[in-house]
Amino acid sequence: MDYDFFKDEYDAPCVQCSMEYEAMGVFLTEELAKVELIEALLVDVEAIESKKLNNKEFQGKEFLLKLNRDDAIVRSNILDSLSDDEIPEELNYYDSQSESMCGLDDFKALLEDWLDHVKSATRRTRS
Repeated sequence: MDYDFFKDEYDAPCVQCSMEYEAMGVFLTEELAKVELIEALLVDVEAIESKKLNNKEFQGKEFLLKLNRDDAIVRSNILDSLSDDEIPEELNYYDSQSESMCGLDDFKALLEDWLDHVKSATRRTRS
């Protein structure tokens, strides 16, 4: 998974992930831009890795994150409110913006890098 970190015009930390992982980037940028939330989620990931937890869900305003021993899945909440018949065919091109999945180890690496970026952006903003 490729990703780039940057700050938006308001100096808020952002991440853009490669095309098939776009929802991951939007989820992190919109739902998980606080150090405390990222650190708590990393604790949960490590608990899953050490088999102290089987799975974990994080419900955000726009997305739901589901973690298990193998995968991390980010899914837009709006997908659960629509049936397959209600989703216009032309929106199928935007699936990667609404749902992404990667291995737990890849997600953990992304989360660790995201934590570093958010901490760095926070330090610079306070200075």
